Amino acid sequence: ELLALLSQQGQRSVYIEGLAGSRDSYLLLASFRQEPTPMLLVCPDKEEASFAIDDLNALLGKPLVLSFPDSFRRPLVFSEPDYFQMQQRVEAVQNFNTGEPRLMVSYPEALFEKVVGAKCIAQAAIEIVLGGRTDLDDLVHKLCDSGFVRTEFV
Repeated sequence: ELLALLSQQGQRSVYIEGLAGSRDSYLLLASFRQEPTPMLLVCPDKEEASFAIDDLNALLGKPLVLSFPDSFRRPLVFSEPDYFQMQQRVEAVQNFNTGEPRLMVSYPEALFEKVVGAKCIAQAAIEIVLGGRTDLDDLVHKLCDSGFVRTEFV
């Protein structure tokens, strides 16, 4: 019934409420397995999102669910960024935008934050291949352009 609703012309989202426990994860995963397409589960808060990610990964048997967290250590304290969560946000956006079937879980506080565009990320990305050759001067120039400061000692 859910898939029939989503397959209607122009129907891009569905709001479901009243599910207890892990039923939302079971429903999402059943829909995803029947119709693999990028899906976003928006949970009421950060804690619920964490539980949903754990449930979905446990049901899948491997960690395939993308987490899209907020960028800060504490809610509504914008002066303390959490760099690991910022990295998770970028990776989630990059992986979700591939067009491959993906599940992503988030919550309203995280969705309200601006995200760096894919074009900007692609321009700022520096790819270094293990065992490959990288021009050191070019790398230093790109890092300096990105705001890094060159020093003699680290």
